[in-house]
Amino acid sequence: MTTYAQFIDRLSSMAPTGVKHVFGLGSTPPAALNTADLPALWVQLPKAEHEVMTFESGKHWPTYSAEIVVAVTPSAQGMSLGKAFEDTVTLMDNLAAALDIVRPAQSKPRWTIRQGSVNVAGIDYWAVIVEITAAG
Repeated sequence: MTTYAQFIDRLSSMAPTGVKHVFGLGSTPPAALNTADLPALWVQLPKAEHEVMTFESGKHWPTYSAEIVVAVTPSAQGMSLGKAFEDTVTLMDNLAAALDIVRPAQSKPRWTIRQGSVNVAGIDYWAVIVEITAAG
């Protein structure tokens, strides 16, 4: 059975094309970001659902979930909206390709990817946010 640490470590060990800095296992989400390190990736908000295993219910693996966040560029940096949009869409494709390879838990990985915004140290960033779930 997968542990919380293994789940987060497997997600943090991804190497999506275009990501310059990954905040891996053992580091918290960043307190600040350096523009030279963008795009930067981290895993946040891990959680799991466990079902009590009884004779009647059968054996069920826990379901793990987390958010993968990639801060792309500061919103107020002066980058054109079109360029910021294109950069986030490109990273969405790159994350999808990396997620096809990584196996965060034993089975049933599924995810949603969306453009969004993330605030780090009072600065808003264009971001790609992945909500991922896997069992086992």
